[in-house]
Amino acid sequence: MKILSVQEMRDLDNSYIDKFGIPQGVLMENASLGAFEIMRKKNLHLSEKILVFCGGGNNGGDGIALARKIFSFNDNIKIYFLKEPNRFKDASLTNFKVADNLGIKWEILNGNSTDRIKKDISEADLIIDAIFGTGLDRDITGTPGELIDMINLSRAKIVSLDIPSGLNGNNGCVMGRCIEADYTISFGTLKYGHLINKGRKFCGKLFNCNISFPEYFTTDFKTSINIPDPLLPRNITGHKGSFGKALFISGSRDYLGAPLLNSYSFLNSGGGYSTLFSTEEVINSVSNFARELVFKRGTATDLGSLSLSNFEDIIELSKKNDVVAIGSGISIDPHTLNLARKVIEKCRNPIIIDGDGISAISENLEILKNRKSPTILTPHIGEFSRLTGLSIEQIQRDRVNILREAAKNLKSYIVLKDATTIIASPQGELLFSTTGNSGMGVAGSGDLLVGIIAMKLCTLPPLEACSTGVFIHGYTGDITSETYGEDGVLPTRMLENISLAIKNLRKNHFKVCKKYIPIEI
Repeated sequence: MKILSVQEMRDLDNSYIDKFGIPQGVLMENASLGAFEIMRKKNLHLSEKILVFCGGGNNGGDGIALARKIFSFNDNIKIYFLKEPNRFKDASLTNFKVADNLGIKWEILNGNSTDRIKKDISEADLIIDAIFGTGLDRDITGTPGELIDMINLSRAKIVSLDIPSGLNGNNGCVMGRCIEADYTISFGTLKYGHLINKGRKFCGKLFNCNISFPEYFTTDFKTSINIPDPLLPRNITGHKGSFGKALFISGSRDYLGAPLLNSYSFLNSGGGYSTLFSTEEVINSVSNFARELVFKRGTATDLGSLSLSNFEDIIELSKKNDVVAIGSGISIDPHTLNLARKVIEKCRNPIIIDGDGISAISENLEILKNRKSPTILTPHIGEFSRLTGLSIEQIQRDRVNILREAAKNLKSYIVLKDATTIIASPQGELLFSTTGNSGMGVAGSGDLLVGIIAMKLCTLPPLEACSTGVFIHGYTGDITSETYGEDGVLPTRMLENISLAIKNLRKNHFKVCKKYIPIEI
């Protein structure tokens, strides 16, 4: 399923109309039919009292067309217009005239109707939000803002058409005020704003209506939902060397959990040989829990982290491994950060850089640009801010474009971790992850991801390794939450469920993946 920017969707609409002569009214009719079908499946169209709030643009026209469909089954429906409906244009005006001819109740929202609107909203069972679509380009204030506040305080179920009014379609930021929808029915394709920043919160349950675009019409777009290819069967004649060998440079005195989680998650993901290079202090702690790991002891600084003197040993050891992962919990000791930079520069393996390793490399990005082997970065948004030199606020406002440009400039695959993790390739592909839950927002969760991606990188190209690793990581969190609830999604519990997630995915790839694709009509 493709994901588009607001402008890309607008251009796609116009191209479809101009190239094939499809009337705008047909697209609006298809949108309303799809939305009605989704509502019918949820039995929402038979709600006792239904209100539809329509703005003055095409989103309002979609609302009128949907009201007309509902009216065929349930005449207890009323439309409130924020503007004079006779000022609608084209298909929206046609839909209004038909609705008026059918006898659907309607009223214009104004100061004289405030008390009646409050009463209607308080009694409504279902409210359809068709106030502002994805074209909104200013903060919502005044009467529309007050209306949104009243709707959000109501007891009614709320269905937003295309996008909740007030949610920016490009970045998922709230523009002053925003409808808190129970269901959002997108038209054409999903937009970036549905899935990032506040989008996951305000959209509620997300659906999409394909308003009759042929599939080939969107093939050139490079942003999609992250759905990995089916997992290949394990080699029945394989041995530990067949299933991948990874070297983890991880941990320090203050971070004893990270090296356990990333090196051990590699084995739990099906990896064959996991080597942890760390200090004596770290290894003594980790070895109590993970006896299957191979340990290589390095020299420590006075602060309990790896010293620069370990460089040659690490480079020699890397030659015996398929993949190297560096940075999780190594600390910000300047000597250790210098070690990380040198390893990243000289290592010829595919490499995954996480945590403090990202802080290290942020001071000399030319090292990344000059690497010949694949590089994968796994920052959270604070670390990504250091990588780009941009503030978190700047990134939130234009996350997709900034991420795509950073992956290209740094010649790296970037896994930007968040409620919706986004994977970016140097070639411009972006994958939005829909697996995972809020319980995974806990220290150590990202360390598991490093180990899972490392295992997949032993056998898959970098983008596919990131795609599969991110999906498995989020799915593991969801499996864990089913047992413990989202408050109990501890990384140590997730560690035990990685193998189960992979088993389920291998056994029934289609069924598992279907859970994470918004239902499409």
